[in-house]
Amino acid sequence: MSESNYDFGGLNEHAIGIVGKAVIARTVREILLYRHNLVVEDKGDPKKGDKKTNADDAAQDRGVNTIQECTPNFGIVAEEDHFRTECAHPTHDIWWTLDGVDGTKALVRGESGGVASMLSLIYDGEIVMAWIGDALVNE
Repeated sequence: MSESNYDFGGLNEHAIGIVGKAVIARTVREILLYRHNLVVEDKGDPKKGDKKTNADDAAQDRGVNTIQECTPNFGIVAEEDHFRTECAHPTHDIWWTLDGVDGTKALVRGESGGVASMLSLIYDGEIVMAWIGDALVNE
């Protein structure tokens, strides 16, 4: 077995990969649950046309909860409401970035594509892993 290049506090790269995959699966599930019953609101400046839905909130909440349960010492930055928790890892700067629904406008328009959930892991300033889940085909 090869030695890890990263100190994930007792987890190896495979375990982190499983966490990332679980986060994406759960956020995609939330998008699918809400896609036909969307509650839409303007997000920030209405002139920009940015929207936020109950699917955005539900997907982000599910993803953040999963991340916090599995990696409580890692920081999190998520899109909705500028969500942020600080990194508490003792020796490294480790952050998850989450966009629970990337493609909210496409979701609101009922398009058959262009809606995803995106997650990355940043370790000491370098993106070391990333996941993208295509919500509308559930992949």
